[in-house]
Amino acid sequence: MYRKLCYQILLTLALILAPVTTFAQQEITIWQNNQQVICDVAPQIKNDRVFLPARSLYTAIDGQTSWDDTTKTATILLSNGTHLKLTVDSTTAYVNGQAVTLEAAPFIQEDRLMLPLAFAADYSGLTLEWNAAARSITIYNKVDLWKQSVVMIKTDIAQGSGIVLSSDGIICTNYHVIEDASAVSIAFQNGDYYTGPATVVGLDTAKDVAILSIEKTDLTPIAIGDASTLEIGDAVTAIGSPNGNFNTVTAGSVTGNNGTVITTDAYITNGSSGGALINANGELVGMTFAYSANMYLSIPVNTILEVAQNLAMPIEEMVRHHFPTGIPYDLSYTEDDDYYYVFWGPVEGADWYQIYISDQQDGSYQAVRKLQGWSFPYCVKIAKDAQSDIYIRVVAIKDNMPSLPSQSLYLP
Repeated sequence: MYRKLCYQILLTLALILAPVTTFAQQEITIWQNNQQVICDVAPQIKNDRVFLPARSLYTAIDGQTSWDDTTKTATILLSNGTHLKLTVDSTTAYVNGQAVTLEAAPFIQEDRLMLPLAFAADYSGLTLEWNAAARSITIYNKVDLWKQSVVMIKTDIAQGSGIVLSSDGIICTNYHVIEDASAVSIAFQNGDYYTGPATVVGLDTAKDVAILSIEKTDLTPIAIGDASTLEIGDAVTAIGSPNGNFNTVTAGSVTGNNGTVITTDAYITNGSSGGALINANGELVGMTFAYSANMYLSIPVNTILEVAQNLAMPIEEMVRHHFPTGIPYDLSYTEDDDYYYVFWGPVEGADWYQIYISDQQDGSYQAVRKLQGWSFPYCVKIAKDAQSDIYIRVVAIKDNMPSLPSQSLYLP
């Protein structure tokens, strides 16, 4: 009994005094182009969220970071022109001046700002892939893949952009890019330059959509999304060729979406028409077509897909074919106690719109207002009249040629 007790005591002492082996958790690493990104502070996990050191990340992708110690705010300028602003302990960040909500607030670690991986992935123009088993983050340039599906279109009259919809040569663009054209050439991201036959297979002149078919295969079609799911603040990327600058990329967020038009703060200008608007999942949600006063407009992809591909018009016939002025479409309204706020989809090239009102749907309509141009989120404000019903129709005028009247809209 004494010998057994001594053995147990000696065994316990041996375990207590033996060297202790610790198993430290592997440090999280960041990789880009098969090389490890050197971080001044290691990425870490906090409350099941992965956080990255802002300065190390954005330096690796050619961004510029500045710090305001008074407000504890970091301002980042990305190489694509996107401005980001984040503040310590705040779940509100700003992308090009537009507020967005973070899933977790940034914090300070060893005098460095740590930001959520999800925010960096959504607004960097890159794919940041988290591998939990390897405890590593890999940076991929997803924009390079998207660019394979966006082209620059030149006609003998205009320059614009286009989007590859299928591998066998179906490309969409704006009608106004090919309007009155007699020839077209198309530049691709891989350096190919197409000058062969082009056929217009789909056209909606009012909604400013044209679909071309070219004799080129093995193209990279873009992934298709659903514009109806877009919400204000969602991250988007615009790719096009503004002023002939091939496949320029700008990032931003959604500022409005009423099902007929998407508005964003992702910069576009002349030559961007027909370019791609892409969501954070890398899916096409719209086609850029116009801009005005810091508001950049896109046609929902759902509208593009509704255009029938039932034509076979060689591009050279566009110069000889004069289409009637498009009819205003998608009339709708919102209201308050005193006014109706009436909206319709913009008609391509319309110089002005004439508003007609009647107290009966099939009655006599009187011209009541002439509008110079189109606006968002509503086009015209109409005072309520408690004494009679109000029916409204809209006519678009382009080059002094009026359209047929729109369908009537009842304002109860």
